[in-house]
Amino acid sequence: MPQRSTIIKLSLIFSMAFSPLLTSAQQTDFPYPSIPSVMTTPESRGAYLLEHYWDEFNFNDTTLIHKPDITEQGFSNFLDLLPRLDSAAAEKGVEMFTGRVFGKRPGSSGAIPENVSRYFDEEIEHYLYDSNSPMRSDEWYIIFLKQMMKQPFFNAAEREKMSFRLKNVSQNLPGSMAADFTFVDRQQRRTTLYATTGEYTVLFFYNPDCDNCHATAAQLSKEPLLTGNSRIHVLAVYPDEDTDEWRSHAQHFPAAWTDGYSPDGEITAKSIYFIRATPTLYLLDRNKRVILKDPTPEALIEYLKKTVS
Repeated sequence: MPQRSTIIKLSLIFSMAFSPLLTSAQQTDFPYPSIPSVMTTPESRGAYLLEHYWDEFNFNDTTLIHKPDITEQGFSNFLDLLPRLDSAAAEKGVEMFTGRVFGKRPGSSGAIPENVSRYFDEEIEHYLYDSNSPMRSDEWYIIFLKQMMKQPFFNAAEREKMSFRLKNVSQNLPGSMAADFTFVDRQQRRTTLYATTGEYTVLFFYNPDCDNCHATAAQLSKEPLLTGNSRIHVLAVYPDEDTDEWRSHAQHFPAAWTDGYSPDGEITAKSIYFIRATPTLYLLDRNKRVILKDPTPEALIEYLKKTVS
């Protein structure tokens, strides 16, 4: 299966030319477009590549959705390209793709096979929304959702589902002010996120019975920056309503961390934060502006190592 964290060397793709057209039985690689030689700047070549990325892919060939080395790999490479190129060109690429895949009602004249459209709908969700995907990205999922909601392929119920997801994933995006909330710590002190101090705040939403949460806490606890640096405050919060569970499962977090719960599970009940799964991490600046939303522990640590001396 294709690797979820594919890294594409743009120079390699930019240098690709069309191979002779092959039948689906002969085809073994995604058919990248050739970029006109008159385009010499990375910006123009990147924009052309995204706009024409799918030109040679046969959406009517249903056998291709069962060939992950071609179709899934090509799609994951497409996603990997988007944040690496000009944002306007990237969004244009998403618009072109969604129009081609979802631009017709199922069964209508000129529509691609419905199972092909469904396949790409599932791939978008899998790569950009699934909490277990290292390529998940609320920012890019939002861009896809907005374009998909314009397309006639989806019925009213599907549009309602997308609208609901769009509302959820649009919360607390990087660059926005993190939503404030109240929490109670292990000493039964009631305070708020905004009352905490620190040049950076690592917000760690967890569940006491979550094995992945325990593993993430152990991983973060091994990083000196997160256990003995006064510039960074780690706030671990149980966001749900079963406070008895939280009280009976005292976590063995580093002494420098703050461990609390959300009274009456307000964070979840009032949708203050959309937490699709625990653990969920955020990195906030001094003013509680979001720097990173739902990064992997590795990405969080890497950012802090580069930023905090």
